[in-house]
Amino acid sequence: MAAWRWLILWLPALLAEDCPAVDLMQRKLAVEPINTTRLGYKTTYGKYHTSDGDDFDNSLFVYYPFTRSSVKRRPVAFFFHMGGLSSEGSTPLNESSEASDDYNARDVVYVAVGYRLLNVAYYYTANGSEQLEEQVYIQSDGRLDLDPDRTYQDFKPRVDIAAEGLAKTVYDVVQAFDYVISRADEFGIDPHRVILTGASIGSGLANYLALIHQSLNPERFTIKAVAYTIPQINYPVAPNLDMAWRQWANFVGREAPLSSYIDNTSCSCIMGSAWCSGCGSVADYPYLSCNESWNAIRMEKFCLNDQFKDYTIGDVIDFQRWSEDEGSLSARLPMLWYAERNYKELRPNFSLIVSSALNGSDVVSIVHHTIFVANYARLADRLGIPYVAYHTSWAGMTEADTSNALQIEQGSTTWYLKSSMDWHAELDRRSLKPASTLEKVVFTVLALGDSNQETAKGGASSMLPKACKAWFLVAVYSCSVLLYIH
Repeated sequence: MAAWRWLILWLPALLAEDCPAVDLMQRKLAVEPINTTRLGYKTTYGKYHTSDGDDFDNSLFVYYPFTRSSVKRRPVAFFFHMGGLSSEGSTPLNESSEASDDYNARDVVYVAVGYRLLNVAYYYTANGSEQLEEQVYIQSDGRLDLDPDRTYQDFKPRVDIAAEGLAKTVYDVVQAFDYVISRADEFGIDPHRVILTGASIGSGLANYLALIHQSLNPERFTIKAVAYTIPQINYPVAPNLDMAWRQWANFVGREAPLSSYIDNTSCSCIMGSAWCSGCGSVADYPYLSCNESWNAIRMEKFCLNDQFKDYTIGDVIDFQRWSEDEGSLSARLPMLWYAERNYKELRPNFSLIVSSALNGSDVVSIVHHTIFVANYARLADRLGIPYVAYHTSWAGMTEADTSNALQIEQGSTTWYLKSSMDWHAELDRRSLKPASTLEKVVFTVLALGDSNQETAKGGASSMLPKACKAWFLVAVYSCSVLLYIH
């Protein structure tokens, strides 16, 4: 009996290493996400909220594997949603269901990150009153700080808020990322086995973390892989400035006609500012959102009477320029915009998978064009970054652009798979839908190497999340104590 009593009294200590922090179960659960059947743990990481007190855009949602793991710390995948930084776009929940299930099935913790949008005013509580959100300042090394003396009510854009307000969104994702990394024990994650995944603008946010933030914090965390869908590589893309247009010139040359890549419906949003032209609902902005005189010059030069048909790619590269020497903020914005430059300077040590099938001349296709993926592939080849890239064709595509590519037919779409590795020997690429979530998971988890141990099999308790198992064990212990007392 003495041995039995000793076991009961020490049971919590003996089980503690297998259980995560039980306070995860005490966190407020998210409301039922769109297009998913299970809930993530909702955690508010930042101080900002909307006028009605909603902190959704300063929250993150954590999805845990339902199987018991033999490792104390799992790899972690961060997801950054698309949506053009607009409230009419996506959210951290309505894109994360399939991906969270697939990552969780491979014993990877999945974190969907919310961040402040550009057409919403946000506030924070200080000294008992509501304060308008501060402007974000970019330091010379790329770090982001708050400017306590200036709010976005004071903001005067040189071009528009989409180009220049990106710093505020990047600031949020850094806060969310650091919140999780600094609590690695609490979240049960390994900060040196990190996957970043995103779509559209989400890829740009992830690029800042993977490149600049990683270079500023080399010992705190390690990015092992990035996986992007319909990504950009250089911003801004609406309006499309010189560095973004260079991506077309890389493949089709400066003399290629501009009309091959934009049409009369997209001109005002690509040559000018979408926020000035009211593309979609982005004009509904609570602060000054665009420079009307800057936009008017572009409309007159390129879009009036379809004059874009008279210009080439080289013409817009030379005209649509951003002067980096006019003011400190202006000079430092390209640190956030030009990921291509950051890749070349920082030469990251992670694996990359990118994909896009969009190749039309409408607005959505232009800002997510498959030629960006081809540029990622060419850049990765040059820098020796392990990569897999799926792209489709584009106007002016040559046979050289498809050399060393595996051609895959998927319905009416022809994909070109380019890779620095012989993945075809490891994975049957023809049996998987190109750029599917499953494909990204397979790639990114393989990129983690052997450190991601096998998941333990069997047992009814293995179907419980780790946080649930903690409570289950507490209940077992309580029953045991009652038996002991009686």
